[in-house]
Amino acid sequence: MADQDQYVHLKEIFVEFIEKRPTSDLELVLKDDAGIKHKSSKFKKEITIHWNTDIYVRTQTGATLIIQRSLLSLSFAEISVKFKPDEFGDDKTVSLEDTNRRVTVNFICGRSKSLADVTRVLGSQACTALASKVNMLDSLDKILGFLKLPQLAAEAARLNPIALIAVSVVKQAIVNFQEIPSCHRQFVILMDDLVSMLPIMLSALETVEVAERRAIVRGFIEFVKETSEQLNKYSSRSAWTFVLENWYNSKRRDVDALKEKSTRLKQNVGLAINVDIKEHLLLKDREQELKRIKPPAGSSFDPDPKYCCMPGTRADLIETLTSFAVSEDASQRLFFLSGIAGCGKSSVATSVANSLHLRGCLSGSFFFKRDKGPRGPANLLHTMAYSIALRHEPYRKALMDVFKTNTRIEDEAPSIQFNALFKYPLDAILNIPSITTSHSPPDQAIVAIVIDALDECDDPRSVSSYLVEIVGLAPWLRVIVTSRPLDDIEPDLRRAEYVTHLNLFTVDASEDILKFTQSSFALGGLLHRLRSQVTEEEIQALAERSHGLFIWIKTVLSYIASLPWDAAKLKEMRSVLTSRTAASPEKDVDELYLRVLRSVAGKSLDYRDAVKSLVGSIYVTSRNRSLPCKGLHAFIPTSDPDVLVTPEDVDDLRSKLAAVITVDPETEALRVCHPSFLDFVETHARSQEFWTKPEALDMMMARSRQRNDEIPDLKLRIPQELQYSAVYWLDHLSRSDELLDVKKLNDAHDFLCHARLFYWLEVLSVVSEVNAAAQTLRKLVVMSKDDHETCETFRDFLRFVLLLRESMSVSVPHIYISSVIWAEPWSTAMKFLPFELQITLNRGPGTVTRPTSAGQLNVGSVVNSVACSPDGRQIVTGSMDNAVRVWDAQTYSPDGTNIISASYDCTVRIWDSQTGVHIGEPLRGHTLPLTSVAYSPDGTYFISGSMDKTVRIWNSQTGTLVGKPLQGPSGQIMSVAYSPDGTRIICGSDDTRVWMWDSQTGELIGNPFEGHTEAVLSVAYSPNGNIVSGSKDGSVRIWDSQTGSLTCGPLHLALRHAHLGAAWVLSVACSPVQKFVISGSMENTVRVWDLQTGKLIGNPLSGHGAMVTSVAYSQDMTCIISGSFDGTVYIWDPQTEMPRGLPPKGHRDQIKTIAYSRDGRCIVSGSCDKTIQIWDSRTGFPIDQPLRGHTSDVASIAFSPDETHIVSASWDHTLQIWNYLTGAPVGIPLKGHTYTVLSVAYSPDGTQIVSGSQDNTVLIWDPKTCAPIKGPLRGHTGPVSSVAYSSDGALVLSGSHDHTIIIWDLFATQEPLKLRLEGHTGPIYDIACSPTRSHVVSGSSDKTIQIWDFQTGKPVYEPLIGHTGGVMAVAYSPDGNHIVSAGNTTIRIWDSLTGALIGTPLNGHTAIVLQRVAKHLAPAFFSRHTDIQNSRAGFIVK
Repeated sequence: MADQDQYVHLKEIFVEFIEKRPTSDLELVLKDDAGIKHKSSKFKKEITIHWNTDIYVRTQTGATLIIQRSLLSLSFAEISVKFKPDEFGDDKTVSLEDTNRRVTVNFICGRSKSLADVTRVLGSQACTALASKVNMLDSLDKILGFLKLPQLAAEAARLNPIALIAVSVVKQAIVNFQEIPSCHRQFVILMDDLVSMLPIMLSALETVEVAERRAIVRGFIEFVKETSEQLNKYSSRSAWTFVLENWYNSKRRDVDALKEKSTRLKQNVGLAINVDIKEHLLLKDREQELKRIKPPAGSSFDPDPKYCCMPGTRADLIETLTSFAVSEDASQRLFFLSGIAGCGKSSVATSVANSLHLRGCLSGSFFFKRDKGPRGPANLLHTMAYSIALRHEPYRKALMDVFKTNTRIEDEAPSIQFNALFKYPLDAILNIPSITTSHSPPDQAIVAIVIDALDECDDPRSVSSYLVEIVGLAPWLRVIVTSRPLDDIEPDLRRAEYVTHLNLFTVDASEDILKFTQSSFALGGLLHRLRSQVTEEEIQALAERSHGLFIWIKTVLSYIASLPWDAAKLKEMRSVLTSRTAASPEKDVDELYLRVLRSVAGKSLDYRDAVKSLVGSIYVTSRNRSLPCKGLHAFIPTSDPDVLVTPEDVDDLRSKLAAVITVDPETEALRVCHPSFLDFVETHARSQEFWTKPEALDMMMARSRQRNDEIPDLKLRIPQELQYSAVYWLDHLSRSDELLDVKKLNDAHDFLCHARLFYWLEVLSVVSEVNAAAQTLRKLVVMSKDDHETCETFRDFLRFVLLLRESMSVSVPHIYISSVIWAEPWSTAMKFLPFELQITLNRGPGTVTRPTSAGQLNVGSVVNSVACSPDGRQIVTGSMDNAVRVWDAQTYSPDGTNIISASYDCTVRIWDSQTGVHIGEPLRGHTLPLTSVAYSPDGTYFISGSMDKTVRIWNSQTGTLVGKPLQGPSGQIMSVAYSPDGTRIICGSDDTRVWMWDSQTGELIGNPFEGHTEAVLSVAYSPNGNIVSGSKDGSVRIWDSQTGSLTCGPLHLALRHAHLGAAWVLSVACSPVQKFVISGSMENTVRVWDLQTGKLIGNPLSGHGAMVTSVAYSQDMTCIISGSFDGTVYIWDPQTEMPRGLPPKGHRDQIKTIAYSRDGRCIVSGSCDKTIQIWDSRTGFPIDQPLRGHTSDVASIAFSPDETHIVSASWDHTLQIWNYLTGAPVGIPLKGHTYTVLSVAYSPDGTQIVSGSQDNTVLIWDPKTCAPIKGPLRGHTGPVSSVAYSSDGALVLSGSHDHTIIIWDLFATQEPLKLRLEGHTGPIYDIACSPTRSHVVSGSSDKTIQIWDFQTGKPVYEPLIGHTGGVMAVAYSPDGNHIVSAGNTTIRIWDSLTGALIGTPLNGHTAIVLQRVAKHLAPAFFSRHTDIQNSRAGFIVK
């Protein structure tokens, strides 16, 4: 509580006489500022007066102690007292003398108490004191009732009239006497009532936030305190004194007054609390409405004094910023405080936020931290929207209107979120006056937000543009932003309207740094023991040596303090003072960091490696989640693999590095003291011998050191009750009678749709029960089949678990490592990956093959057969690599326990579907390879068909042959099947016929079914007993099994036409209910047919890259399974006609241009569908949604040098800059060309963009302002098809359909056209500049490549001839020694020094290699295949 709610406890007062003590009796009176008197008993002849006061006095108030003669209350001495909390502290003694020096008074203090505690104590004392008089007053009441004094007095007056006057006086006295017990009972009832209400009032005092209502509650508590004091004093008299005082002075009026005041105060408090409860509930409702955008934990400022400016420093600046934040001047709405790293921006921001918070004026804050908490733009946008909505009612209502129309705002791209959270609501309320809630200060209509370290945001440029636009729409909003002076954000913020800018480094901080330095040498400071050995001049010199950087002086003081001996500290301090000053303040900090690390490492290489490993580990974990010693030690390598680093080792080393590494008090994680140390560690030039390549650090962290089974007693570390619950929770939930099924599903859904999904999997991994996760999720899929959305969520979780089951079972960390590598980015499960465990994956070169997804199974060999288990949960495949594979999604026995497989080795095998172990020995009997197997409906038997022209029946339990082989066909058996009732067996043969046998006797039934003109490759029964066959003749036929006739007429013609050009129908299957037939053909497709009409349903299911050899329906008819010669199994959704679990395809039209990121991780493409798509180059999957904005074809794309932005050129005559990380458009479209923009490129430093257009001109643009800065440059007479910058950025090259190349000098004061290169006889398709700026290479429609001298403009060699068509693209290798060219369907590599062709053309493409596809792939091509430079033979790069 505040000081005004604190009370000093005066336990005792001792009075000692300086002069001679008066001989008369004395008493002490303590009279406070409010006039309340506390009086002692009489002291007769004591030389030292001792008063057990037990009085509570409010701090910061005054009182007068009077020592007076008791007879006439004549004062002997007086002392004035001010109860300051620092003087009258806990258990202190304060000595004072009166002004005449007659006495010395010692005030003995106990423990100070709050108003609440004092009231509790006094209330209890009052109740005790009142109770002490109850028995006495009850006796008095009985005596008075027995004597009946009023009646006696009246009788006396009647007998003696002279006594009438005396009786009237006596009567009033008797009434007063009778009221003593009555009034006392009223006091007892009143005090009991007040004390019983006290806990409620004290609780309200803690929770009520609005000052006016707190004052009402505090007033009631003070009333209880004062009443307690009064009644305590009233009840403290001796019995005789008590009766006499109350006899002559009736307390009736006092009782009535107290009751009236109590009633009034209770009504006021009740009203205040009711209003506060209603507002609190309203606030909770609002918070519930806004929970979708609730700020992430740990993102707000920390008021801990260690993060604030030291008291007395930066005072003027803090006051300036605080005043700005509450100012009603709408002309300035955003204060941008910039400054280099270490000048104190975060401390200032924390102090300002804390000052505003204490004044009740802070609406929200967001402090970016590189090594802790979220850093995405959306996190900041959510925090701002949430904070504003809680304070500003019109905005909240407008935001709720947006929420109603968009239920998934939080999942959208940041640019879309910005529009939804700010642009639309703020536009809607632009002209509405500011109205704040009751949580705002009185007369305060300003919403203030503090944002620190914007430079640590993942996308500071986009955020800065958002902030400028937000404050432009909200005149009542004040935003304070701190950041390092990044080129991405500072120019925009400094030029923007409503923005005030201040560079903190330009503010003189010398006095503040001196104060901070002096405090470190003062009593209680870090270096106080050195104070007597250090001169004031040395302290001042140390402060001046910081050059205005707080981080320098703070680090150097911490470093010196960490040294073991005072002599060493003094020596090091003076060494620092005499050390060479670096060229810049930042370099000075680097030198200091090196000094700290080298001091700890010493001359030992082992110790240096230990320091290097520790700081590297802290750096690499800071990008995700910092770890404590007990977690970090496992990742630190040693030179001896048998020596393991312990947590104690790490902590010991950390303590020596306390100047740069600290321990988080909440998580015990090791973190850097300042972000500048992370910058230092990241760069080799700065951290020198302590630098480790980041990729090596990542690999070190990625290696999971131990499997679960290698960790002793790991399973025992999980409590038994948690093990049990993790495995069986759904069993108990599903059997519970108290919950409705919907409620059970909701409970399961709420439990799993959270980071708890991963924590649950962790437990199951540790206890070796990952299979239980799959079983649980399968049950949930079945339970939720009537709720499509919930069912799909559980189905996605199941796919996720099945995909990663093997790796999860081996090691807990692989739940996270493998999920990032293999799980689909759009998976619902990945949305719940805990933030602190999210991993950024950098994949190296090479092909990445994902494990099985629920949409496509990569078998790795030709798939001959597929089948679905009876419960639809698993799929079995047979393939040409001699393997039977079981996929969770397994021919199956009807009960799903076994699988049978047929092989080209002439055997049949039976497998256990759960364990994958084969049962018994292979079954032999056929003399040639088997082609097909099938179970009987009851699972007792199975049949096999073979190229030996026989069908055999087997006992599935014993594996023995039943009867003789079924014979009849004159050709090989291609397919076999049982009838639904198990009485018939059919086969398809390459003799073009379908044959039928009695399964009991083995006799042929009737004549074979004839009609097909070529081999019958597949047969199946429909649920109603009809037979379906597919043939090499391209037709599917449906037969009546009783008569052998076709059921629907000549369907073969209609069906045959469906497979024209690739006639073979390789597989057929029927749906579980009598409705559909599916077929797989040689043309790589699956088709669905209506069983009754024979008509094709929907479109062919396309996706396989080779013939479809086998098809099957799931039992629930929710999916179709197909196997192919391309080695894959697809699981199709018949409703969408798409494979399940596969990503969207991306573009919907021709791709015209692509660009490759330098790290090779991403490809960006532009299309005729007017969109731009970013792709994962390893997986081929699109990343997020396409970028939309152009109104016509996208013709060209380029990355900025730092790869933070993309620029696109379009047929709509414009260019657009995009944020590469967020996909948001940056600024407005670049308009200036009058026709299609064909080519675009960034300058090497990223400060310019060049574009070439079909309007024959070249334009130079400023990407920050989106405005042209030079041009249009005119000189071409045809469309400009290619543009490029020289390596130094001084020159621009343009190639045109007018057969020429122009070199433009951007710094020329007159005519920018420097050289025109002429020699091609056809349009120029592409140009490139050599890395050394000595040559230019061009490709043309004239089928030649020309290398030009940059200075003279003349060809260096004869044209390079070899392509048989136009040369669409050219590019230099990074070292300039080679040129790659693309034309028609070939890629060629040339020696740039001799012009000679290297090796043979690289053939592999089947269509023209487009210009902008090839030119952007070339750098990646060379960087990934450096061996090509020494190769003399062409090869295909896949």
